[in-house]
Amino acid sequence: MMNKLKETRQVPQAQQEVWNLKQNLYEEIKNMNTTDGLNYLLEKGRKAALRNNLHFQVNQRA
Repeated sequence: MMNKLKETRQVPQAQQEVWNLKQNLYEEIKNMNTTDGLNYLLEKGRKAALRNNLHFQVNQRA
């Protein structure tokens, strides 16, 4: 599989999405100091985890 990717120079869509998300996060925190940037990322992750947990609970009841 790796050789096929090298030959065609195609990046899987999921990998491209991950790269884009990482770039967006970097743009959001690049001007913050380390402490503020880490706190921002932790808070963003906490909110995402809560949102995913709520979504899971709602779908589990159905």
